[in-house]
Amino acid sequence: MPGRYLLDLCHVGGYLAAAARAGEADYLSRQKAALCQGRAAAVIAALAARREPAATPAPAAPFRAAHRYLANRSDQLAHPAALARGLPIGSGLIESGHKHVLQKRLKLPGAAWLRSNSAAMAHARVVRANGGWAAYWASLPHAQN
Repeated sequence: MPGRYLLDLCHVGGYLAAAARAGEADYLSRQKAALCQGRAAAVIAALAARREPAATPAPAAPFRAAHRYLANRSDQLAHPAALARGLPIGSGLIESGHKHVLQKRLKLPGAAWLRSNSAAMAHARVVRANGGWAAYWASLPHAQN
């Protein structure tokens, strides 16, 4: 199944927060809301209009940095589509899943894992958690007999 990348809204917020410190107080919340409403082009245009001159050193150019980041990844700003499908738009759920899917098995009391074994176990746990266990098991050579 083909996938698409979606920028983590919290990560995008880091770029917008830097610009917000240089702009008005509610800048961050307004821009994040606009992204979630499907107005990414308007956010990018607003950042473009406020970009600092090229001669401005990077640390003092938050609008330029935010504009470059979002403009270069405009195809990854499909937050409304993700929200409509009930998908997460931030990494919190993924990071939480790491704890429950991976660490639950790998951190059992008395368990010790070699690096190569832990990688295989992690892959197996992710397949199982995503509901792909039967298809995976059927794809193994022993299932072909």
